[in-house]
Parts: sequence; C-alpha cells; structure tokens
Amino acid sequence: LKKPTINISILPRGELQGGHYAPQDDDKEYFIFHGGVIQGDLETSGEVALGDVWKYDYEDNALTLLAPYPPLQWQHDERNQLYPMARTAHAATVVGDELIIHGGMHPSEDILDEMSSTFSSPSDSYATYKTHAKWKPLTDVWVFNLKTLKWKERIQFPQMARSYHTLVGSDDGQIAAFGGFQQDTSQYSSETVVFVFKDLLISRPNEMYWLKLMPSADQISHSLVRQSYRNNYLLGITNRLEHSAILDKSGSMFVWGGRFQTVNQITGLWRLDVFTEDANLHLEVAPPDGIEAYEKELEALHLFLVTMMFMSLTISSLLSSMRRRGEDQETIERSS
Repeated sequence: LKKPTINISILPRGELQGGHYAPQDDDKEYFIFHGGVIQGDLETSGEVALGDVWKYDYEDNALTLLAPYPPLQWQHDERNQLYPMARTAHAATVVGDELIIHGGMHPSEDILDEMSSTFSSPSDSYATYKTHAKWKPLTDVWVFNLKTLKWKERIQFPQMARSYHTLVGSDDGQIAAFGGFQQDTSQYSSETVVFVFKDLLISRPNEMYWLKLMPSADQISHSLVRQSYRNNYLLGITNRLEHSAILDKSGSMFVWGGRFQTVNQITGLWRLDVFTEDANLHLEVAPPDGIEAYEKELEALHLFLVTMMFMSLTISSLLSSMRRRGEDQETIERSS
C-alpha cells in the first residue's frame, strides 16, 4: 500500500524534534520529526502534546506519515506492546536508520483548576495563554526503526528527566544528551522546583545505565567568535536550555545559544570531543539528579536539623541538670 502524502500546510506545530536522514539505499534525503505541541481548545484542553512520526522529502516538498499516534498495533514494542507517550520539549536525533528520542514533557492526567499557571509551558511559546495542564517530566528513551516502522524502548537507569535539551548520536548507536530543563513538584513543599542543567549524559545501545561526563579543564574548549567577549566566558560552559547542538563527521559536538533565564546570559560557541577517535572522557555511571537528588538533599538537611535540635535539647537538659546539682550542693554546704 502506498503511504499517504500530506501537504505541509496542514501540519502547524511547535517544538517538534528529529534529524536529517540519508538512507544508503535511497538517493533522496529526508527530515524525520516526531511529536511537538499544538494549541487546542483554550477553554478546555489548552496545549496538546503530539506523538506521531513524519518524513519530509526535501526534493518533493511533501510529508509522509510514518506512524500515527497512538501507533498502529504492529508498530508497538514487540516485547511488551508499549509505545512512547505523546510529548513536547523532548530531544531527538537520527542515527543510521533509527530515530531516537529522549525525555520531554506530557500533560498530566491529574488536572486541577487551582493549579493553573501561565508557566506550565516553560518555553514561553504560549505565554499569552493561561493553560490548565500540569506538565509531567518524561525520562524514557525510545528508538523508532525507519525501515520496519516499529518502536522499541531503550531501557536506561537511572531515570533522567530532561526537557528542552539536545541529543546527538554516533554511527554505532551511542547518543549524547546535553543540558536542558526539568520542572517537577516537591513532595515536601508541594512547590514547583525548576532545574537547568549543563551536564553531558551518554547512552550506549547495549548498556542499561546512563553515563555522565566528569569534566576536567582540558576536555571542553571554547571557541571565541568575536574578540569582544569577556574573559569570564572562559570559565566553563553554563547551564542552559533551548540551545542547539550538532555533531560533525569527526565526532565533535558543538553547542551554541539557548537561555538560562534570558538569552543574554548565554554566549559563545563550545566544542566537546565526544565520539572522536582520540576522545578521552572520564565517564561514570550517572547518579540520580533533579527532583530526586533535590529531595534527598532535603531529607539529609531535615535529618541534620532534627539531629541538631536533639543535641541542643540534650545539651540544654544536661546543663540544666548540672546547674540544679550545683545549686543543691551549695544548699547542702550552707546547711552544714
């Protein structure tokens, strides 16, 4: 059966993610993309996350639907019949004949009107609208085979939630995620906690653990484009989201742009030799981070405060007891 081709004008969406695809058995080249967000009914649903996969033909200026959302039954992961949740603000790249996606956000099913916030879309793409969705951070990694058109999850531990980050991949299936954003609710304060990252995470196709770069001073080089940059930009790459990253043919990753709170806080072009032949990166199994690490720190802080309060009460009680004993001793001495 011939796959349906659809004119691009009826597919407006934001925050889609994908990559360039040049199959070896085809003279044409394509852009593959997945997911994103559209503006739904402002009074009921607000922003709607998407989960479909499309192929754009540069030469014919046409789009082909590769997988709808939800995907067809035969496109599910054969091991458990699962498929990736619709999402926006995720990262994606094309490696060989595979589209690989990671993270992003999905509107939570538990929607409370009193939790409405104009900040529920942290990209400010729809800042003029008041949305009613509490965005759920996603941690999963999925691979879409561009030949078989089937999804398969790449299981990774620990669960690393990222949004508005970047993903690049090498020919052997390794991927590297950089930077990004995480927004979650603390179970201690019920407040929204926001994290912006500057770490590099690496996933290998036959390993189940995220690896994290433990940087040294000579692993990241800063390329000055203009002489007017201040010297403090040489201190190290800064935390950022909504940036861009590419991988050149030698395996070097280039990071540019983005923002922290504003774009004025981000500058410079950065290079990291991630997958080069002479890459000498110090990688360790990534520890939990984000809300999980934050709450562990809060637990440690609470334990410390409780311990200090207990010690304070114990010392106060001991001093009080010693003072009473001293007073009693003075009374006995006076009586005798």
